[in-house]
Amino acid sequence: MIYQRCRINTTVQSLDDVIAALSAAGFDQIEVESTAEFQYQLENRHNWELIDDDFADSLTQNAVTVYTQDDTQTQRLRECVCPLLDCHLTITKVDEQDWADAWQQYYRPIDIGERLRIQPAWLDCQDIGNRRIFYNNPGMSFGTGTHASTLLCLEMLESNIQGSERVLDIGCGSGILFISALLLGAGEAFAIDIDPMACQIAEENAVANKATNYKIQQGDFTANPEIMQAMFNFKPDIICANLVADLLVDLAPYIKRLLAPGGKLIASGIIDKHAKRVEESLGLQITQRLQREGWTTLKGEL
Repeated sequence: MIYQRCRINTTVQSLDDVIAALSAAGFDQIEVESTAEFQYQLENRHNWELIDDDFADSLTQNAVTVYTQDDTQTQRLRECVCPLLDCHLTITKVDEQDWADAWQQYYRPIDIGERLRIQPAWLDCQDIGNRRIFYNNPGMSFGTGTHASTLLCLEMLESNIQGSERVLDIGCGSGILFISALLLGAGEAFAIDIDPMACQIAEENAVANKATNYKIQQGDFTANPEIMQAMFNFKPDIICANLVADLLVDLAPYIKRLLAPGGKLIASGIIDKHAKRVEESLGLQITQRLQREGWTTLKGEL
């Protein structure tokens, strides 16, 4: 399948604003190139991890890449990017297989806490110990788990799943969060996303990882009473919401109503400077905070 590769070059100061604007417009399957994130990876890599010099030299810009399927999606992205400052948009055509082959050169296993590993589907597992393995084939989904907000969310999930929890994943994207929760011992999962492609990819990932006891729902629950009722009836013990600050603020009243008594919210995708505003809007007791590379993840409890 031929996609359009929409690359937005920007500055380090504007990168977070670009990501937030794209996410708010429904483009949550993105590839981020951050000089700050790459520097963090260099400083914290294992001594056996080698990074190709040519690849390192290529990461001298801050950029966000989105792959669109048709001209309608591309035009919607143009309209989203146009008002932003310090942005340059380039569009090229790319074959899905070419993209997947390029990713396979650099994507490596990621260990989360003591019990989880995000594992490229094309690599053999080695030295896994007692870890549960999420087998990931990024395809066009970009659910690699390498972005700081996703890593923080996974780390918090890993430390809070004790067994048999009901997990609601709002804005599930590629499904990496709810599937990982099931692998860690959650009893049941309900995943929702407004993007039909995200739901399709999440289903494919769930099947590939032999996940059970889950439901994936496509739609906007704030505008659909039937979906809202189904989520309310689910009574989640844990809600995962890896979104953006503005959306978390807007959804805060719904989240508080949806949580089961004693339930926990894991809220991620929050730029540090917006964390206080999100905390104040949630109306929950904040019992855990994780921060990395300018991003914050919060755990709130009823």
